[in-house]
Amino acid sequence: MATGITTAYAAESSSTCDLKCQMTELPAKAETRTTVTTGQQTLTPEQQAAKQVAESPRYRAFVPSTYNGSVSFPLVVVLHPSGADENAPFMARQLAELAEKKGYIVVAPLGYDSTAGYGSTYPIVQTFAAKDGMSGITIPNPQSNYLSEVAVMSTLAKVKREMNIDASRVYLMGYGMGSIGAQHLAAKYPGEWAAIAPASGAVTAASYPFSALAANHVAALYIQGEKDRYTPANAVEDLYNQARRAGVDARLIKVPNADNTNAWVGALPQTFDFFSNHRKY
Repeated sequence: MATGITTAYAAESSSTCDLKCQMTELPAKAETRTTVTTGQQTLTPEQQAAKQVAESPRYRAFVPSTYNGSVSFPLVVVLHPSGADENAPFMARQLAELAEKKGYIVVAPLGYDSTAGYGSTYPIVQTFAAKDGMSGITIPNPQSNYLSEVAVMSTLAKVKREMNIDASRVYLMGYGMGSIGAQHLAAKYPGEWAAIAPASGAVTAASYPFSALAANHVAALYIQGEKDRYTPANAVEDLYNQARRAGVDARLIKVPNADNTNAWVGALPQTFDFFSNHRKY
């Protein structure tokens, strides 16, 4: 199952979904008029869609050459920005190079599609430049947003089933829309992650349940490019400061000469170091 540094391993899709990913709740306004009975289950169209996404999540992964299945490896889940797909994170060669060097498996889920928001409904802090341009972060329709969350968590469950993953060393990061998704999934599933690293994307600090991270010992590394025109620096600083006040083991990195597209790349060495210093306990 090992690969070289410049390639990525794409596991075959599983035909089953574990109980956890099937039990993710539906959106509050889910359509329920049309149902289909499968065995003893009666499924709405939304449940049918969720089941299909959960059973065949689309993702790309990198497996270091030292992996042979006999020893558990740490896992990093990377969420792509709006308009991209599961291949986008691997366009940064440093990601696979560091994963190879430090012995990490890296997984990049598609989510439901290129613009679905990984389930987040937190208010987003952006400048006017983001609203006027093409690089801003927007929340998609509720159903696509929900299915994107299902896809990410199903990918995680699938990789855990099929590979020898160290459950105490599972990490989550993302940039742009992926940053918003990482913050949402960290708060909703805090038992899954040892640490997160959201970059170039901020939710409003007042709306975020930092207590969920603190109570479950989820560390947080906030990353901001000094030339980011879309995410205000003070919004990221607010997240960092409130996380610290809530008892989260948090750190803030400001990347010189980096914008919203490449700050996460510039911070990758520090990100892997941060992950290496944190285990779930």
